Amino acid sequence: MESYQEERRRSIRVDMESETVNIAIQSDVDVITKPAIARCIDLSRKGALLHCQQAMPLGTLIAITFNAGKENQNSVKGQVCRCITLDDQSFHVALQLI
Repeated sequence: MESYQEERRRSIRVDMESETVNIAIQSDVDVITKPAIARCIDLSRKGALLHCQQAMPLGTLIAITFNAGKENQNSVKGQVCRCITLDDQSFHVALQLI
């Protein structure tokens, strides 16, 4: 008997092919860290999955900047809803976009 896990996402995910993005931890009023580099694995209307070199606590607000310093630069903000350790310096961080 085969078992299938039901897809819970209602938004289509776009494979970002591990595009390099800048990330910065946010407070309610300003950026509170210098931008760091991460890889965006996928992106949807409501969320993003990042491959980061540091763990992010649940609830952390993150600003993601795509194409930093280019004409088509774009930023979105999200809140960490999951952080999975892959190894000592590698983490999958899931964000709910806000």
